[in-house]
Amino acid sequence: MKRLFLSLLCLVAYACSSATVYRHNAPDLETTILGGSATHIYVETEDGRIVRIPRKNITDVDHPGNIEAVIGGVIALTGGMLFAVGNTSNQPEVRVVFTALGTIYAVPGIILLADGLINWNRSNSAFDDRRTNLPVLKRTELAPSAGELTTPATSDYAIPVTLPRVPTLTAPTSSP
Repeated sequence: MKRLFLSLLCLVAYACSSATVYRHNAPDLETTILGGSATHIYVETEDGRIVRIPRKNITDVDHPGNIEAVIGGVIALTGGMLFAVGNTSNQPEVRVVFTALGTIYAVPGIILLADGLINWNRSNSAFDDRRTNLPVLKRTELAPSAGELTTPATSDYAIPVTLPRVPTLTAPTSSP
């Protein structure tokens, strides 16, 4: 039972890690919102590309963390009620059992609630940020990847990120 509960907590936390950006005449994007400017937002797609999306093309954004926070709040509230019932009991055995159960429910509930609120606030703040200036290295039209995007939007651009070249070390050769 404990494994099932922890597995469900992990599943909920994993499922609530990306924002869904709904756009006019373009496929939805599962992304992490990095920031924005007055006219665009910058997101990182599932395949690691940084994409600039015009704000005027966005119809809605489903930020991560809201479902996680609600589930965590319900679990924490259940734990709090069990804890309260245990503290009002006159029987010591009932008090110990309900206090332990309340703690077992409240602690993961509070953790889920806090994590959900932090994720939601981070994504919402990044979307509302209109001062981020990510460097545009090269504009290329957003291309379909792995069947996720069926029609590329002409106003979305991928920003390729280049990493510095790491020098390779060669082993010294020994002469015979």
